[in-house]
Amino acid sequence: MHADAQFCAQVLVRDDCFGRVHMDRFHEPARRISADSKKRDVRSAKAISDLGKVRRIASIAAEIDAASSNQTKYLQMEQATFEVLCEIWPQAERRRALRVVAMVSVGALRLAIDRWAEEQGQKFLSDYVREAFADLKAELANA
Repeated sequence: MHADAQFCAQVLVRDDCFGRVHMDRFHEPARRISADSKKRDVRSAKAISDLGKVRRIASIAAEIDAASSNQTKYLQMEQATFEVLCEIWPQAERRRALRVVAMVSVGALRLAIDRWAEEQGQKFLSDYVREAFADLKAELANA
């Protein structure tokens, strides 16, 4: 206590607490607060009972984000393939067919990558790509 200080109540105020109540992070009260005792909820907050379920939901959300990111990459690859094909064959009447070729080519590459990953890279990726195009060629020949 300082002898020259005026007599007054002192309240400790800092950026992380008010008085002795710590406010490290944003939170909601565990129950509804009301001046009217009949309008307040005195039950305690309900804890999350199935943490595994919450983790599965978060995992699914992460997979969706990754899938949409991969989808964007494949669309960009398809567009780049189409542009290169249009440079090689600039005739306007071929553009629709070239779009299909670009789409099918990137699709075959995608299937090859998926198979390569499933089989944990037992062969070179180029082998899976060759197989995917061979399968496509055989299917088109049978159509």
